[in-house]
Amino acid sequence: MTSHALSHPKDSQSGFSVIELLIAIFFASVALVVFYQLFSTTTEASNDAQRFAKASDIAYGNLQKFTKKPPSMPVCGTSGLPMTLLSTSSTIEPLGPKVVQAVVATYAFPCSQPVNVVKIESTVTYRGIKVSHASFVN
Repeated sequence: MTSHALSHPKDSQSGFSVIELLIAIFFASVALVVFYQLFSTTTEASNDAQRFAKASDIAYGNLQKFTKKPPSMPVCGTSGLPMTLLSTSSTIEPLGPKVVQAVVATYAFPCSQPVNVVKIESTVTYRGIKVSHASFVN
C-alpha cells in the first residue's frame, strides 16, 4: 500500500504577491497625501476665517465707540474733512504685525444739501486684507 502525501499544486497561490503589495502601498500613499493636502487646506481656511472675524470684531468695536458719541464735525466745505478719529498701527494676535486701525468721519451728502448726516467708517487692515464697517449718524 502506498501512501499519498497531501501536496499543494505548484501553481496555486496563497496571500499577496510582491507586485500586489507594492500597488496597495502606492494607493495607500496617494490617499495619505491627498488627505494631508485636504487637511492643510481646511486648516488654513479656518485660520483665515478666524483672522477675518477678529479684524471684523475690532473694526465694529471701534465703530461703536464713535457712533455712540458722534464727533463734532467741522463746517461742511472747510478743511479738516475727512476727519480722522483714530489711526493706529500695532501688532494684534492672530492678525500679525502692522495691523492698521482707522476711523474716519465724512459728510454723507454734498455740502449743498441741508442734511448734516455724518458717515463714520472704521477699517482694520492686516496682511493686505481690509475689513470695514460703516454707520451714519446725525
